[in-house]
Amino acid sequence: MTLLRDYMIKHHINHTFWCLNTNSGDTGGLWDGLGFMAGSGTTIKWNEPKYELFEKALWQTSTTGKYIGLDHQVALGKNGISLGEFYSKYSNTEGSNLDGGKKVNGNGGNNDTPVVQTIKISSTAGEGSVKLSWNSISNADKYAVYQNVNGSWKQIAETTGNTYSMTGLTYGTNYKVAVVARVNNAWTNDYSNAITVTPKKTTSNTDDYPKNIKVNYNTQYHQVQFIWDKVQGADKYGIAVYLAGKWRIQTSNITTNSFITPKNLTPGMTYKVAIAARVNGKWNTADPIKNAVTVTIK
Repeated sequence: MTLLRDYMIKHHINHTFWCLNTNSGDTGGLWDGLGFMAGSGTTIKWNEPKYELFEKALWQTSTTGKYIGLDHQVALGKNGISLGEFYSKYSNTEGSNLDGGKKVNGNGGNNDTPVVQTIKISSTAGEGSVKLSWNSISNADKYAVYQNVNGSWKQIAETTGNTYSMTGLTYGTNYKVAVVARVNNAWTNDYSNAITVTPKKTTSNTDDYPKNIKVNYNTQYHQVQFIWDKVQGADKYGIAVYLAGKWRIQTSNITTNSFITPKNLTPGMTYKVAIAARVNGKWNTADPIKNAVTVTIK
């Protein structure tokens, strides 16, 4: 048995050993006996010499002696760790007993080749959204974005790239997010790189015409600048001026939420100006006229 055990350790031969089973020749087992009595419960007689014989063949961390399970997420017992935890935290610091303490970087290579294994996340806040970015991990073929919801981590996206945009977020709300990598078909499930993000306030209005129109005057060139809140879904804006009893369109090809008039307008002249937006191919002209602004050239 000792020769067989040592041979299996040397050649890394996997073998299923039914530890919680009565000692027998066909299934193994570490119990010499199992009994139950009313009032005293279950009693187990362990075969200590046999346990000592096979304990050396159990996969465990080299220094701390933590037993390594084969599940990527679930730890092996109270003093055990999961396979994902071993490769993310222990393989490059102490290794395992079956490798003689040889340290690897968690993706199958040795420490002679430096490999970045920590994912660092950065974020850029947008209106009602946040764009996440992170560094690449060697041999990772996928990344997953997780959000902490009521204390539990929930996956919200998978991607092969290094960015992800969270949309539909609420201004003033904090969102705790983390990114994990899949290396050699194993997810690390390490959320220690989590960051907290919050989106910017949405300045676009949901109506189909511009609101909150601001006017800036340039006295040197006798110009006027108009700035307004973006209209959600608008692809064009138009400017109309009330002249000689009629609204006359000056331009309908503005693609931003601002407009500067030509230079050298007549100082002292007063104009009534309406700004409209094109949404889904349609122009709402009635509301912009009702909300027209009056300017006097300076």
